[in-house]
Amino acid sequence: MINYNEWVVNKNYRDAFLREHFCRRENYDIGIDEVSTHGGGSSFDRLTYSGRAAKMDTNSRWRYFLENTFYRDLFADRELQYLSQEIFGHISGTEVLYDRFHGIEGK
Repeated sequence: MINYNEWVVNKNYRDAFLREHFCRRENYDIGIDEVSTHGGGSSFDRLTYSGRAAKMDTNSRWRYFLENTFYRDLFADRELQYLSQEIFGHISGTEVLYDRFHGIEGK
């Protein structure tokens, strides 16, 4: 598995992954700023950021669903809260989701 959030922001993570799984000694990040044209590009930004994908604020996309009751109610599940933190780490601003349900244990 690849942790997308880490992959996007951490070249060392990408380098280590490519070394470990593909025996790549060097990573030139070819294509790191490209947006796939399949399906019309990003579901949020289409091809607007083609050639500069690193400028997309993908870690804030959860905000688009903040007023969606179904989405917000998912965070009432303490196990989901815990797993989200374990897998993705802290994502700035998401406290509003956790705070709604008095946070997660151990936070």
